Amino acid sequence: TSRLREQIVATGAMPESVVNDIHCEVMELVGYERSHGQRCFAEMGSNPKLASDREVAIAVARWRGKNSSACLKLLYQFQKEGGELKVDEEVTAKLLELRAKEELDAMSVEQRAALLEKSAKKVTVFRSLPGEARERYLGKL
Repeated sequence: TSRLREQIVATGAMPESVVNDIHCEVMELVGYERSHGQRCFAEMGSNPKLASDREVAIAVARWRGKNSSACLKLLYQFQKEGGELKVDEEVTAKLLELRAKEELDAMSVEQRAALLEKSAKKVTVFRSLPGEARERYLGKL
C-alpha cells in the first residue's frame, strides 16, 4: 500500500498505474509475461463469453471491488489529512459514501435514530424529485 499511497500523495488521483504495475508483478510471480497478463485482465472485463460465465463475472467483480476499495480508503485518508483530490464524480460519490459510513459508525444508536427522524422528510422529498433535479441537489452538497 505504500506505493499506492505515494502515488495518491503525488497526484491526488486514483493510483491506476501503480495498481496495473502491481498486477503485472503478480502475473510475473506466477509465471506469466507482463503483456500477456495485461491482455488477460483487459479481456476478462470485455469478453462477452467470459462476462456470461457467472463464476468469472463474480470473480472479476470481487477483484475489481477489492482494488477499488483499497484505493478509495487511501484516497479518503489523504483527503482527511488535507490533501487535494483530482478525481471524477463517481469516485467523489464513493468517497462521500465512505465519509457518511464513518460518521454513522461514530454515532450512538440514539443519535442515529434522531438523524433518521430528522432526515426522513428530506429523503421523501428527494426521492420524489425528477432525476435532473436530484443531480442538481446532489451537486450543491
